[in-house]
Amino acid sequence: MRCGRTRPHAGRQLCETCRTHQAKRGLLTRWPHALTEARLHALHTGPVAARVAAYAAAREAGMTPVEAARRVGVRPSTAEKYERTLP
Repeated sequence: MRCGRTRPHAGRQLCETCRTHQAKRGLLTRWPHALTEARLHALHTGPVAARVAAYAAAREAGMTPVEAARRVGVRPSTAEKYERTLP
């Protein structure tokens, strides 16, 4: 914590007071979001990863990006993002 006191953090590993002060000054970018091990794991194994895998399988099956997006249940703009992650 910025102040050095032991308080519950309110995000970015800052206590509520320090976070509010940093936000008012526009300095929150100096304090990156803390990605916990659990959050990192969820990014690679959670529901988004499952949708990307389903989208990739649909594309490999010969579907167009729009058809694959409909199959997975995402917008075409989201499918474009998924498309960029495919090999």
